[in-house]
Amino acid sequence: YPGKLLALLKRRYEVLGKDFGLALMPCELIDDNGDKLKEVLVKLAKARNESEGLIDFIENSCHYTTTLVDRIVPGFPRDEFSELCAKFGYVDNNMVKGEYFHLFVLKNEPFVEEKFPVHKVGLHAIYVPDVHPYKARKVRILNGSHTSLVPVAYLAGFNEVRESLLDEEVSKFLKEEIYEEIVPTIDVKDVEKFADDVYQRFLNPFVHHALMSIALNSISKFKERDLPTLLDNYSAKKVYPRHLTYALASLIKFYEGIRVVDGKEEKIELKDTPSYLEAFESYYKAFNEDKDVSSLIHKVLSNVEFWGRDLSLEEGLEAEVIKSFTHIISSSSAYKALEEFNKHAM
Repeated sequence: YPGKLLALLKRRYEVLGKDFGLALMPCELIDDNGDKLKEVLVKLAKARNESEGLIDFIENSCHYTTTLVDRIVPGFPRDEFSELCAKFGYVDNNMVKGEYFHLFVLKNEPFVEEKFPVHKVGLHAIYVPDVHPYKARKVRILNGSHTSLVPVAYLAGFNEVRESLLDEEVSKFLKEEIYEEIVPTIDVKDVEKFADDVYQRFLNPFVHHALMSIALNSISKFKERDLPTLLDNYSAKKVYPRHLTYALASLIKFYEGIRVVDGKEEKIELKDTPSYLEAFESYYKAFNEDKDVSSLIHKVLSNVEFWGRDLSLEEGLEAEVIKSFTHIISSSSAYKALEEFNKHAM
C-alpha cells in the first residue's frame, strides 16, 4: 500500500507540480497512523533515491491526519450472497457486509478538515485534538472484548459472537469483564455509554460474526488489545482481573488446536504467525507427555516473541494463569468450567 501510494504521489508531483498535495487519511488500526504513513513514504522515497523535490512534496505539500475507524465488518455474506445478487439484479463478487453503526475519528488537521468535511454530510465523523483516547476506548472495549471472547466462547462450543452472547454464562462473563475490568481503565467521556452500545452491537441479529474470523492472529491481538488492560488492573489494584486472566488461560488452551463439543473432539484451524504455531506445537507435545501445567504456562508466558516482554516476570501472574488453566482442563467441559468460574467455584 505505501509503495502504490508513493507511485501515485510521484506521478502527481511530476504532472502537477509541488503545489498540488493531497489530504491523506490512513485507516490502519495503529497509533498515529497519519504520522507513520508520512514516515514510511519518506523512508521509501529515500531508499529508492527519489528526487529531493519529490521528498519535499511528500513531507510538506501533502497533509496527513491520524484517524480511527470503528465499524464491525464481518466480510463476505456467503450465506446470503445468491439471494442478495438476485435482489440487486447483478453479481457483486466484492460484496462486503457491515453493521449500520460507524464512527470515524480524525485528528483536526486544518487542510484535511477543509478538503474532506465528512462530518457535514451526515456521517458519524468527528475531528478532535487527540485521537488516542478514542482509540484506547475502541480497542480495549470492542476489540479487546472480541479477542478475549473468542477462546472462552469457542472452547465452550459456540461459533458466532451473537450466538454465544445469547447464552447466560457467556453473557455474564463478558459483561463483567467489560464493566468491571476494562471500563475502569479508560478515561474518556461517555465510556460506559460506549460500552453499552458495543454490547448491543454484538447482539445485532443481522451480523453473523464468526468467532474464528476474529481468531486470526489471536496472540498479537491479545498482546495489543487485552494485555495492557490486564496489567493496568494489576497496577491499580495489585490483583489480576479474574476474567481477563481466565481469557488468557483459555487462549493458551485454544492454541492446543482442539476443542471438545458434545463429547467429540474437533480440530481448531489455527491461523497465526508460523513461528507462534510451531512454538505451541512443541509446548503441547511436551505437555502431552509430562502433563506439567506449570512448565507449559511458563513456556508460553516467557516467550518474548509472543508478548514483547517476559510475562513470567510479572509478579503473581504465572500462578494465576496456572490456576485458571488447571481449572479449565480439570472440568468435564469448557462450558462447565465457565459455569463454575461464573459461580466463583474455582
